[in-house]
Amino acid sequence: MLDAMRHDIALTLNQIDNAHGAHARVRKSLFRQELYLDTEIMQREPRPPVYDDPRLPERDRLRDRLRAVEKERRQLMLSEQEQLRPLHDRLLSLTNRLESLTL
Repeated sequence: MLDAMRHDIALTLNQIDNAHGAHARVRKSLFRQELYLDTEIMQREPRPPVYDDPRLPERDRLRDRLRAVEKERRQLMLSEQEQLRPLHDRLLSLTNRLESLTL
């Protein structure tokens, strides 16, 4: 019985670790995209004197892409929290049961 509970705890910890790793990889990718887009936007900033700059539409398009990446990053964070909450609850439940059995 105790071995099965310890196995369940180890499995849950492994699932939490895998979820963290997967989300970390996506976060890193989104961060790189944000950096790239920010750099592209900065390179297209108008220089004085201000005149009709052909780069303005492209800069606006890049800003839209940047907003989309930021939105995706926020959604990823919410998804990660939703995915990890039941795993943390399960881990807490298992450790409490294991503690009650060992006392």
